[in-house]
Amino acid sequence: MSSQHGEQLSEIELKILMQLYKSGGSYIQRNLWKAINVDGKTGLPYLLKLEKRGLVVREKISDSRRAQYLVKLTPEGRKIVEEYLKATAPGRKEVLEVDYTLRPEELNEAEKILITIPCLYCPFLEYCGKAKHLDPAKCELFSKWILSKVQQSETR
Repeated sequence: MSSQHGEQLSEIELKILMQLYKSGGSYIQRNLWKAINVDGKTGLPYLLKLEKRGLVVREKISDSRRAQYLVKLTPEGRKIVEEYLKATAPGRKEVLEVDYTLRPEELNEAEKILITIPCLYCPFLEYCGKAKHLDPAKCELFSKWILSKVQQSETR
């Protein structure tokens, strides 16, 4: 996904921004890692990159030996998330009647489509829908895949 100045956001950066957005714009840093299912050592470099780009800010909220930070989404970060959500929102078409029968000549096409479903290759498949942060309805890859199929069917 593109962000300001054409820079790409990584999956972890996008997860950070999305979690901040869903939580109203701020999160305690150490709790953020649990929410996005990433350990702090892995996530911190991504968070610092987001801070450097001006998409988040970190506020020190304790002066104890192990400082705690509150991570806040900036207006620019909020704009990026809202643009992403708008771009990935699936079309709102109601399906009134679906014919699930396949003719033999359609079988090969159906097989081609089925093997492209991103869930089949997802390393988190066994947890999907079971863990709070892993939800097929909120999966970026699955949403993009569905949108591409809708767009292909509209061009036919």
